[in-house]
Amino acid sequence: MKTPVSASHLVEGAHYLIRGILRKLDTSKSWAKLHIGDPLEDVVGKDYCVPEHLVKYATTFLHKAKYPPSNGYEEVREAIVAHAAKARNITGVTIDDVWVRNGGSEALLFLMMAYLNPGDEVLMPSPNYPVNSGYANLLGGQPVFYDIKEDGQPDMEQIRARASKKTRMIITINPGNPMGNILSRETNLEILEFFQSRPDVLIVEDATYYKIVFPGNEYVSIASLPHKNTIAVIDSYSKSYLITGWRLGNIIISDPEGNAGHLKTKGLNQLADLYMCANILQLVIPEALNGPQDHIQKFIESLVKKKELMYNRLSRIPGTKTFEPQAGFYMFTAVDMERYGVQTDFDLSANLNDSAGLLVVPGSGFDRKDRKYGYIRFVYLAPEETLTKALDAYEDFLKTRDHSNPKLKAKT
Repeated sequence: MKTPVSASHLVEGAHYLIRGILRKLDTSKSWAKLHIGDPLEDVVGKDYCVPEHLVKYATTFLHKAKYPPSNGYEEVREAIVAHAAKARNITGVTIDDVWVRNGGSEALLFLMMAYLNPGDEVLMPSPNYPVNSGYANLLGGQPVFYDIKEDGQPDMEQIRARASKKTRMIITINPGNPMGNILSRETNLEILEFFQSRPDVLIVEDATYYKIVFPGNEYVSIASLPHKNTIAVIDSYSKSYLITGWRLGNIIISDPEGNAGHLKTKGLNQLADLYMCANILQLVIPEALNGPQDHIQKFIESLVKKKELMYNRLSRIPGTKTFEPQAGFYMFTAVDMERYGVQTDFDLSANLNDSAGLLVVPGSGFDRKDRKYGYIRFVYLAPEETLTKALDAYEDFLKTRDHSNPKLKAKT
């Protein structure tokens, strides 16, 4: 019910169920909180911690507590440019093409605010990281979804069919959240080829998980491939460097045709002045990029074990489909709703929380809806013993609701 002092109608479409689910469910008895992608979350036991060398390095500059430059410290942007060229083959950018922000999510909002006008359409994946659609709605834009297929690649036919004169931006998530899929070089080339005749379409790559890639898989940045469109790469340091609460991210603009001058000067720079600056902890970025990387390899090794545990168990459950992640620490699984007697994926998530103590986010929170399947995302950061116990509870939960079971049919 609206009151005289009501929230903006634009906020109504800005949903973020990953955190919002805590307001919708009674989680006081949730013993396995597998809903949020924070490696430092200690509710279910802590396997990870902030790398000690980053903690020590941060103490060397905390006395420099004045406001940083609007775009970020020059030495920080220099380190980002050098690393992008060396580690990802993103070349042809300078420090004037980099904006340091308070986390990758804020970086994306910052970019959208600088580029989108009300009514603009934004192509984005389904399933999707929910801030993408939330931010577009908040700014008066229109999210338009394209499916991620069962092989983990975007449905290019849908992208071609759903691009319109109003399309102003396309977002890719590579590696993906919530599926953990990786876009192939061929897919990226197809996207570039299709949009090369539309220089007004900004291609955005959310590369939050590009350092957390499992053996046998390869991440290729779309910005490293020959292109004419302007490409914005969104980076986050939260997950790879286990510093989620430090809120560090950046934007890199690759603009080989020189089409983004107005976006950079009148959009991003002007907005950076208005926002003032990212926080002082940005000074740790050069040390993160160029210092010891041992923790990342250990992190990946730990995640591979947990991924295999989760996938081996989830993929054998009848009436379900699970994509095997290639990166990150999420697993997206589909459940036949008719077989297991649920109306919506939110009902499935709520019942899991209430009766089994498992807190997970439904697929509708990731802009994925299906008449037959209810989707849920598992986060597999918890210790293996917690994950094993959670999987036992999940399997038991489904077995007692399996309507293909003659005994259960007889009862109903």
